[in-house]
Amino acid sequence: MRTKTEAPARAYVWARKGRTAWLVDAKLVERAAARLPERIRVRLIARLRANTAEAALT
Repeated sequence: MRTKTEAPARAYVWARKGRTAWLVDAKLVERAAARLPERIRVRLIARLRANTAEAALT
């Protein structure tokens, strides 16, 4: 059985490994990450937003 935290947790692991992830739908990500610890959730969302902004510039 999958939990609601699997997708954001995977994205967080990818971000920690230096891989690129993009924020497609802010509301969806924030809802999915709601069950993560606050510190991890804030870092994950900030990283995804930064990657999305960077991708938009290219």
